[in-house]
Amino acid sequence: RTVRPAHSLVFALALFSLVSAAWAQGPRCSVADKSFDSFLARFSENEQFRHSRLVFPLMYRHGRFENGDLQAQLWDEERVKTLGAPLFMSPAQRAVRDIVQELPLVTRSYAEVYHHKRQADTYEVMFSFRRLGGCWYLEGLHDTSL
Repeated sequence: RTVRPAHSLVFALALFSLVSAAWAQGPRCSVADKSFDSFLARFSENEQFRHSRLVFPLMYRHGRFENGDLQAQLWDEERVKTLGAPLFMSPAQRAVRDIVQELPLVTRSYAEVYHHKRQADTYEVMFSFRRLGGCWYLEGLHDTSL
């Protein structure tokens, strides 16, 4: 089902409420991350650590607004567990699939990581991370793959 612009505002407000409630419970890590880069390296390599740094519900968007096919879903923990592919690829997995990782935006409290296939638009995913209490968490992803 496609989310229309008017529905997008309502959906965004509902999502904000859910995420705010999750954040209100406080950070789930006991030691602040030294940097986004060190966090990302550990997040990429360690599946157990990665799972501990997901915010549920996880915002999943697929499609492109300009194409009129943008869809949004909230994924719970069970949905993430049933994925047929890794949620976030390790460097070794990216190398095998010829996937490039870029960090187009990193601030003190928000970061985006972009994974894409070299010379193609068959795999393009943007991951959104938020920092809370010194700890980074994956809060959403946007798949624009064709």
